[in-house]
Amino acid sequence: ALEILKKVNSDSKDFLSSLVKVQLGTLLAEKKDCLAAIKTWDQVLASKDSEFLHPSVKLKKGLCFEILNDKAKAQEIYSQLKNSGNPENKDSAVAKSAEKYLRLLRSKEN
Repeated sequence: ALEILKKVNSDSKDFLSSLVKVQLGTLLAEKKDCLAAIKTWDQVLASKDSEFLHPSVKLKKGLCFEILNDKAKAQEIYSQLKNSGNPENKDSAVAKSAEKYLRLLRSKEN
């Protein structure tokens, strides 16, 4: 699947390309290539057409930063997602997951 998605991947910032990039980044992360995954997800985050994907992509980035042992960046992302300025997002599944990951990350530090 990874090789096929790499062939489909484009520089376009449209909705369909963003979905392909999210999946490509996920597969890269599953193969423990978090640097490439983060770079791929950053392309999605740069697209205003895909704003509804941004919270879940940011959560995936946070998990990759943990794998890369960059706890500060992971905490920053989780805090942003948990404390989203939009009241609708505070009760979202992504916000609740971010809060859980933030708690777990902080408990590992102590």
